[in-house]
Amino acid sequence: MIGKIIGIRIIDTPCSDEAATIRIGTESITLGTINSHSENRKGMAYLVVDCSGSMDGYKMSQVKKGILEFAQDAIKKEYSVGLIKFNTSPTHLCEPKCDIGDLRASLDKMDANGSTNMAAAIAMGHEHLGDVNHKRVIVVATDGRQDMAF
Repeated sequence: MIGKIIGIRIIDTPCSDEAATIRIGTESITLGTINSHSENRKGMAYLVVDCSGSMDGYKMSQVKKGILEFAQDAIKKEYSVGLIKFNTSPTHLCEPKCDIGDLRASLDKMDANGSTNMAAAIAMGHEHLGDVNHKRVIVVATDGRQDMAF
């Protein structure tokens, strides 16, 4: 994608088991159908954020803003939201919650350095989502490609 990231937000979250659409900057991503439900919440979302060196400066400030907006929308739509950052290795920052305070504090501490180990971060998100009976979503915010594993 060329241009600046404007933000990340949920465009459509269905009440049934239909696909959900998420907008990242000027592109939309449709998530596949998920056939599970939560008793108290619609589901859980992990936000997996690239904090590699290439995200320094403007990109980092924009991704923090977009992630915060996304999380606020997701919480309003009855999702609990957790946070994982990644660069050379992933770091679990915040368990899925329905309160934006911890997420905001974790975002404030994020800085950019290192490489882009995206695969390990996605694996961590998958592990933390577990095998529970509700919708589970992983949203990745990045500007590039993951490291090549050789």
